[in-house]
Amino acid sequence: MKRTLLVLVLIVALPGLAFAVRPQAEMLRPYLHATGPLAPPAPLAAPPQVGDTHTFWVWDMSGMPPDDKQIDATCRGVSDFGYVFVEDAQWNIAMNQDDVDAIVEAWDEATPAGSIDPSEGIYDIEAELYGDPPNVDGWPGVVLLYYSMGCFMGTCFDGFFRSIDEAAGANSNLMDMLHLEAVESDPGSEYMLGVTAHEFNHMIQFMYDPNEEMWLSEALAEAAMIVTGYDTDLAWLSDFVQNPSTTFWDDGMTVHYGAALLMGTYFYEAGGVDLLNAITQDPAHGDSSVETQLADLEIADTFAYFFGDLATAIAADFFTADKADDPYQFELLDIGELNWTDELTPGFDLQTIELAIEAGSLVAYRFDVEGPGGATVTFPEFEADDLQLGLISVSDSGVDVERRDVTSSDWPNTTFTLPEPSTVILVLANSTNASAETTAQVTFQPAAADDDAADDDVADDDATDDDATDDDATDDDANDDDATSGDDDDDSGCGC
Repeated sequence: MKRTLLVLVLIVALPGLAFAVRPQAEMLRPYLHATGPLAPPAPLAAPPQVGDTHTFWVWDMSGMPPDDKQIDATCRGVSDFGYVFVEDAQWNIAMNQDDVDAIVEAWDEATPAGSIDPSEGIYDIEAELYGDPPNVDGWPGVVLLYYSMGCFMGTCFDGFFRSIDEAAGANSNLMDMLHLEAVESDPGSEYMLGVTAHEFNHMIQFMYDPNEEMWLSEALAEAAMIVTGYDTDLAWLSDFVQNPSTTFWDDGMTVHYGAALLMGTYFYEAGGVDLLNAITQDPAHGDSSVETQLADLEIADTFAYFFGDLATAIAADFFTADKADDPYQFELLDIGELNWTDELTPGFDLQTIELAIEAGSLVAYRFDVEGPGGATVTFPEFEADDLQLGLISVSDSGVDVERRDVTSSDWPNTTFTLPEPSTVILVLANSTNASAETTAQVTFQPAAADDDAADDDVADDDATDDDATDDDATDDDANDDDATSGDDDDDSGCGC
């Protein structure tokens, strides 16, 4: 999976489609690329103060490819790490001081209750998790520029980071800055603050690895929204839950942001600050970079195994959500119940399933089993050793999650017990770049029949049991004089 990330990354709002697609991101990628290395720090002037006016280069998004143009904007808010500029034409029209105050507070001081640290702002949380952002303008912090970007054929953008501002060039601002929409969405809303967190992450990534693979770059940026407490892309998560066989990989132009959100969040769930920081700052790309960091931090030996854990956690979270110490659940997300690939109530009949697992995806079958016993899953046509298997059994007694892969002694087949009527989830995950096809045969065996149906007394062979038919030699009560008991002992003590 060696692809090049085109560094301008956009979030697009499509009215009425609830983030189902981001077609403009796909449309713009052919025109965008990293233009060169970071410029050396060269302070333009003293850091901005409230009231300072500056002329910025921006893109007019009403045409494709976008045109360069200049706008005047005034600094309306300053914090330790942020300078909020608002296009003069939009001041007290699309934006006012209340918007600016909300942005400054979120950027520097506090994030929502779902954040990993509500007492910290977006800047501090991301700088700790991912690393310091670039600094080509010599100022502490980041310029947040809000303006009317324009819409193309009914589609409007929310914001982006463009790498050309980090390098010398005719239309570069030579600033560490984010471009954000002022008109189409409320700039001070949690929705737009989530956009800001996402795009800030792309700026940090550019500092360390400007050519990261798209799926991984977006996973890190989606995680940035979740750890700072913003649910901007939960509609994408819902779409994944309804279509769980969606690939996690990109095609060079697009990626499913629900899959990216799950991947990035699970990085944090599994490895916290250390893992996110290590992946971001590793100049290698894609799964090889992730695998190196997983191994170094002793989280997983291979990326394939981690991907299997991720797939299993996605399927198990609905059942394990109240088990805070369970590795197969998400603490920062409530995933809900997947739209299972199939739901079967097989009783104890053999089930044969033809499985097609696309590259970078999972399949999850649900079985509702009628009685206790055991189960065996066999793969008679199994070839792909990179596949990962997760087994989730749910009953009144609780939830049990098991994992299998090529290192398991019975791989690819497996047997497990079911103590009572259960729901069983069979998860297969494919972390490779090629689709895999196999056949699974699932057999449920009923519990063994009771060979003493008339007498389930576990004390039946107890030496203290004075059963007349019991031939246990130790069960002779020397004091038993009950003639009706069939006792033939001589109670005189003569031993006759």
